[in-house]
Amino acid sequence: MTAALAVVDRRQEPAEVAAERAVLGCMLVDAGTIPKVVSMLAAGDFSRARNALIHETIAALHADGAPVDVLSVHHRLEQRGEPASAWGGPAYLLDLQEACLAAADVAYHASIVGEAARARRINDTLRKATEAQANGVPPDEILAMLAGLQVQKAGAVRAPFLRPSEIAALPKRADVWHGILPVGGLCVLWGPYRSLKSFVVMALLAAIADGSPFLGRPTAAGSVLLVAGEGQRALLKRLRAAVGAARIADHGDHIHERFRIRGTMPNLLDAGQFNEFCAAIEQASPTPTALAIDTWARLCQAAGIDENANAEAGLLIARLNEIQARFGCAVIVVHHAGHAAGHARGATALPCAADTELRIERLDSGHGAPRCRLSYIKTKDEGEPPPDELTFGVTQVDDAGASSLFLDTWATETSEPKDKKASAADLLVLAAQAAGAAGLSFADAKQATGKVAATTSEALSRLCIAGLLKPRGDGRNKRWFLPAFCP
Repeated sequence: MTAALAVVDRRQEPAEVAAERAVLGCMLVDAGTIPKVVSMLAAGDFSRARNALIHETIAALHADGAPVDVLSVHHRLEQRGEPASAWGGPAYLLDLQEACLAAADVAYHASIVGEAARARRINDTLRKATEAQANGVPPDEILAMLAGLQVQKAGAVRAPFLRPSEIAALPKRADVWHGILPVGGLCVLWGPYRSLKSFVVMALLAAIADGSPFLGRPTAAGSVLLVAGEGQRALLKRLRAAVGAARIADHGDHIHERFRIRGTMPNLLDAGQFNEFCAAIEQASPTPTALAIDTWARLCQAAGIDENANAEAGLLIARLNEIQARFGCAVIVVHHAGHAAGHARGATALPCAADTELRIERLDSGHGAPRCRLSYIKTKDEGEPPPDELTFGVTQVDDAGASSLFLDTWATETSEPKDKKASAADLLVLAAQAAGAAGLSFADAKQATGKVAATTSEALSRLCIAGLLKPRGDGRNKRWFLPAFCP
């Protein structure tokens, strides 16, 4: 067998490539460094294809419980039919082994590789946005592509210590769902069995895909991804109910480009499956604004870990954090309630890591229209708003007469099921957006909601408390504005 030799001029080698070789060398020499590196880096973080292939092979051998050394990596690559030209041949593996530094330094060198990878993704996002603008892509889609850049940039630069004045001058973190879910944030929505968690998440994702208000709060328009273990057809039924069967039948509707569903749960702790999952996210262009995982229990089962163990849950959270940093998207995790009331099931690592924690509970007795209460347990950057009461309806989803529940306290901006009604708060936000700098008078607000004065006044008060509307003036001259238009 003739193996290709990888001849490298070290004087011309970029620092990030030297760090890649050092990391791979440590993994070959000291198997104890492999879990740390795998938790920090995926194959896609390596700038050289051969380094990515070797990292993936080492991670796979370690996951299988096989020994990891030059011979075992060489043998596994040959078994897979990889030509020596793709990974440098045995000589390159020996070269990597010689590049090994102290195991204590592996995290430092892995951070160099990770920072360089994030910088490449930032540049790639900017390039794609420039190309999209030149090709006439609508501005809201370009903004959605760029929304995650601040998250990626934060991960690509080592953060210095800042003075209070410098912190005060930092730009406010953008939101996917105003005041509740920040760009690149982690949200945990939990509740007991049959509390309709999945229906709420479906409605929230549909609102983001349309850029429509959700429960009276604006959302950032962008593409969304939903991963669940139920299969795509079961989820499609719920989506038909959420946005209207007519929209799903119209293949020209933007919902088909902005809403993607995956019916199988990946093992994010397996290097190969994690890389495949990230590649699938990249292919689901444009870059997602939000990714939902339904449920945490299924994600843990796919990874073969105990959801009650904080250390094991922490490994999965690290993978989710990597996805957040890589794509700049918010991650929404659906979870179950614990046996004792008042907290989510299993390890506390998940809710502790979350930027946003939401709890949902049923209020109805099982007869008539379902009703739930959505409580905002934790919102890191904002005060916790009062709970929202959610009501659900039933709508037909196909010509065969199949029906599904849907959350009827919100509405998409484009179209909706015939029997779905927008909440007074949603209607007021939309009216304030249309009014712009002119603002809304009380008569305007009452006309927008179609409700009695008391209901309209209550909705206005709730929106003002939440900071979504700003009142100005008093008496007959009082008007309400979106904060962006507030004089």
